[in-house]
Amino acid sequence: MDEQIIREIERIVPSVRDEDLSRHCSWRIGGRADLFAVPGEAGQVEAVRNFCCREGVPLVVIGQGSNLLFDDEGV
Repeated sequence: MDEQIIREIERIVPSVRDEDLSRHCSWRIGGRADLFAVPGEAGQVEAVRNFCCREGVPLVVIGQGSNLLFDDEGV
């Protein structure tokens, strides 16, 4: 992911780079995410979604991570 895009998302919402996705699903498997955003309020969810849609950045909303399987190669 482009560094400028990452910095802009980090400005919008608290985020973690190179996050281990196995920590966020009930099966405890999966690779890493380039950037893992953790919104604390609805406005942050909307802002990061709007930014990603506008910039063509892939976005996956995972909720509580129940019954999700992430690829070992990451996202």
